[in-house]
Amino acid sequence: MKRGTNEKEKEKDDLMKVREELVKEIEELQEKHIVVGKKTEEMEKENEELRKVKADLEKELNGLLAALHGPNHAKPSFS
Repeated sequence: MKRGTNEKEKEKDDLMKVREELVKEIEELQEKHIVVGKKTEEMEKENEELRKVKADLEKELNGLLAALHGPNHAKPSFS
């Protein structure tokens, strides 16, 4: 009877160790998920800034081309 109890205790200990390892892995994955989320957010902001810069540059380029070609020529557009 004592032997069965020892086996159950060992099995319980093994399960607790596995549980602890799984909890640690879950916590690590949650931390990585947070980091990835922050980086994604930063990249989206940077993308928006780059879109604005691109739009400004296209407007400036189109204005320069219009000035270069004068009012009598067709105006090429880079938009």
